Amino acid sequence: MFNLKGFGCIVFAITAVATVAAETYCPGKVASVPYHLVNRHQMVVEVSINHGGRYSFLLDTGTQMTMIDPAIASSLQLPEYGNTKVASAGMSSSASFSKLALVETGLHKVTGLKVLVYNLSNLRATGLTIQGVLGEDFLEHFDVLFDTVHKLLCLDSSGAMRADVRGPHTALVFPSEITDGSPLPNLIIVEARLSDATRPVRLMLDSGANGAILFNTSEYLALRQTTRLPGTGVETIPNDPKRS
Repeated sequence: MFNLKGFGCIVFAITAVATVAAETYCPGKVASVPYHLVNRHQMVVEVSINHGGRYSFLLDTGTQMTMIDPAIASSLQLPEYGNTKVASAGMSSSASFSKLALVETGLHKVTGLKVLVYNLSNLRATGLTIQGVLGEDFLEHFDVLFDTVHKLLCLDSSGAMRADVRGPHTALVFPSEITDGSPLPNLIIVEARLSDATRPVRLMLDSGANGAILFNTSEYLALRQTTRLPGTGVETIPNDPKRS
């Protein structure tokens, strides 16, 4: 999922990365981004768009494409670049694509980010008061570490964090190991063994979910070119891939 630029893993910090004068810092002294928890496990960060605004975004490693609510898109007068259909059991709705000149969280930024404009009311019903979802298309630009003790997100595009990260690492299963060369959205996938299984299974690490979910692997590991909406079984399928 992450393009960790050689890191080859994702690290969840279980203990403090550093403590100086009651302040916490990321490894390599890279700039940190504070987050707060909703529903005990879901991380929400503050995001700025196109040099303005302060919006609450769900940080979701299980969503391949960053999403914003239509109200925000309207206030920013964002142009539309094609449509998509969002479908799940018993529900069907439409969404559109747009592009953001600049997306920032803390001191970290990504330019020219394509986003999905989608009504997030289904997430608000679960207690998430958010205006968007920060997905893997943003996070893949950085080495990423979660300091769960101090509720800090560490993002690094310089490689400075790597030398300071200690302890066991878990290798990611990359797209080339899953498919035969067909395109695949970025996902954080690891191999694990279940207590009653005879062979390893592939699991996606999803910070947008607040519980463990085991899918039907024969269907799920096909990994179609879709975007899963965080905390739901909803997927988006582009109407015309050439336009998306």
